[in-house]
Amino acid sequence: AGGFTESDAKQDLYAGGWHWQAAGTSLVEATLAATLPLFLIGWFREHWTRQGALLRQMAAAAYGAFVIHPPFVVGLALALHQVAIPAELKLVLVWAGGVAGAFGFTSLVTRIPAVGKVISSGARPPASRRPEAPLTAQPVVR
Repeated sequence: AGGFTESDAKQDLYAGGWHWQAAGTSLVEATLAATLPLFLIGWFREHWTRQGALLRQMAAAAYGAFVIHPPFVVGLALALHQVAIPAELKLVLVWAGGVAGAFGFTSLVTRIPAVGKVISSGARPPASRRPEAPLTAQPVVR
C-alpha cells in the first residue's frame, strides 16, 4: 500500500510533494473528478426517468435558479455565520435554503411574461416557420 498503513510519516507521502504516492493520489482524484459526473449523468438518465409536477416546474426554472442562486447562498451563509450551531447543520440549512430560495424566486418571476421569455428553460410553443425545400443531392465534379 506504499506505506499508507505503517505510520503518520509514511501517510504524509500521500499528501503532496515529489513522491509516487502523491502522484498516485492526484491521478485517482483527477480520474474520479473527470469520470464520476459522467457516470452519474448516465446512471440518472437510465434509472430516474419519471418526473412529477414539482420536478417539472423546477426544470422550467433551472436556468434562472442557476443564475440567481449566489445571492441566496451567500445571504444565508452570512445570516447563519454568528449562529451557534455545528458547521454541518449550517451547510445543510444553506444548501436547502439556497435551493428552495433560488428555485422559488425564479418560479415566481418567470410568471412575468417578459422575464419568462429570458430566463425560463421550460418548454416553449414552437415558432411558426415556413417549410424548407428538401435538400437535393448535388453531383460531385472531379
